[in-house]
Amino acid sequence: MKTVEMADAMSPLADYAANARTETVVVTRRGKPVAAVVSVEGADMETLSLATNPDFLNRMDAPPRTRPNGLGCEGSGSRDGPLPVSSGLRG
Repeated sequence: MKTVEMADAMSPLADYAANARTETVVVTRRGKPVAAVVSVEGADMETLSLATNPDFLNRMDAPPRTRPNGLGCEGSGSRDGPLPVSSGLRG
């Protein structure tokens, strides 16, 4: 990982981006990180958007919501085992 102080960052952004293929470049202000130039080669725009979205990240860190019967949102594989299979609809 390379660190560069913002006041000393004289190279064009393209140079830092080229270096990011082999190492992360962290930009600092008064010694504290404020930005990073990292390689995102192979990632799609949706992944990048979600990976940098604070609301999405907070939701991913939150505990899973539960249904009134205590089963997880996914519906199967809960601590109590899978959901029972219905024998069909009755009319």
